[in-house]
Amino acid sequence: MLNACQELVQLIQKQGRKWQKAIQFEHDARMRME
Repeated sequence: MLNACQELVQLIQKQGRKWQKAIQFEHDARMRME
């Protein structure tokens, strides 16, 4: 799971304009896990 978080951070850094979409996707993923 940690690797996925690190990949997400790298993705946000690369996709400056898509950071919000990436965070929203990660938030949705956490809601599903719970």
